[in-house]
Amino acid sequence: MKTETRRFLLHGAVFAAALVALDAAVGAVGDFATAKLPDSAVFSGPFVKDNFRLNRTTADVVVVGSSRVAHHFVTAQLKDSLDRYAGKDLSVYNAGIDGRHVNSSACAVESILERHSPKLLLLEADESALSDDGVRRDIELSAPHYRTNRVVKRYLDELGWRARLKMRSNLYRWNQKVFVLATTIPGFAKEDPLNGYVPLDAKMTAADAEREIASLQAPSPPDARIVGNFSRMLAAANAKAVPIVVVSSPGFHSRQEQGTLDSLCRDAGVPYIDMFGMELFDEHPEWFADVYHLNDDGARVFTALFFERLRPILDSIPSFAR
Repeated sequence: MKTETRRFLLHGAVFAAALVALDAAVGAVGDFATAKLPDSAVFSGPFVKDNFRLNRTTADVVVVGSSRVAHHFVTAQLKDSLDRYAGKDLSVYNAGIDGRHVNSSACAVESILERHSPKLLLLEADESALSDDGVRRDIELSAPHYRTNRVVKRYLDELGWRARLKMRSNLYRWNQKVFVLATTIPGFAKEDPLNGYVPLDAKMTAADAEREIASLQAPSPPDARIVGNFSRMLAAANAKAVPIVVVSSPGFHSRQEQGTLDSLCRDAGVPYIDMFGMELFDEHPEWFADVYHLNDDGARVFTALFFERLRPILDSIPSFAR
């Protein structure tokens, strides 16, 4: 009996040691491979794009947000407008990622500010993005950077002891990311000719819109943690004297008031451009892929209209003043 117990304990110890070694190896390989990701691979998926916006981009103008940034801001068109206005060649990057809302965006902005001072930061958000509804934990998608990016670590630690415990496991942090890393090696990586912009081709019909609007649910009230992260992000930009502008891009028949968002921006002294409920876009369902997202046609209309609202703000920014 004692022999069997000793054998069981020995097997258990060997298994535990092997698991610890595997966990350490996965963490070391993952962190090393991420540090070596090529910049040209930013079109290979959200993980690679997240790494680029958190740790690499040094663009003069960075647009941060969720899928509504990725699909709404036509990078080349915005760059052309900014170049003509400023009379100089500016680099512009669209750092929007599907499913990454205010928490993830705030973390990205603070990470950028840790190592770089852009001439302008643009952040897209709307009132619904300040509510929880499951988006508070979108920052967990940046878990692979927990040990290499101190801003990511802070945001994840603030989720509580369960998150801190999970982050101790490299196997958890790198779950399902190995294949993503493999697709970024030379020969597999895809270059991004659109600098982060992801055009949508689908055209929503009036019937599609009616069905989608009927299924929409009222958003939850603003979440205190998300609101706090949003305000801290604005304060970080102000502290580094980096101009930041918040914008709500259009949705189809979107009637939600942006009171909290507007108030937070006013308190921080940050310009806010509210284009969320523009009636012009309500008249053109064909400019949308769905009620939340503009297609390429709509994005080009929006980008032009957005710049016209941005222009008077640029007049007060020294790096853009003419």
